[in-house]
Amino acid sequence: VWGTMEVEARAWTGQLAKAEADILQASQKLEKVFKEASRKSLQNGGREVPDPIKLVRRLTALEMALGNLKNDCEFISKKRTEIVKSVMEAQIENVTQVQEVK
Repeated sequence: VWGTMEVEARAWTGQLAKAEADILQASQKLEKVFKEASRKSLQNGGREVPDPIKLVRRLTALEMALGNLKNDCEFISKKRTEIVKSVMEAQIENVTQVQEVK
């Protein structure tokens, strides 16, 4: 049983390594194609063609930043509510004390 699992694990590791190499190769090919398209576009007076891989990375970073911003906004809103409640309670206490002094 252990030997079979080890063989399967090695096969799985080999498949993952091949998939990683294939993805790297495809990524490099895409980068080359888009650089060439951008160069041709610029030569013909057009604009630079954006690199889709960089765009995807940027979008991913923006999604993460947006999630963090949402969490920060929720935290600030909660703290704001707590502060407003605390200030109102303090004001009510002040009014009560002023009325007692009179």
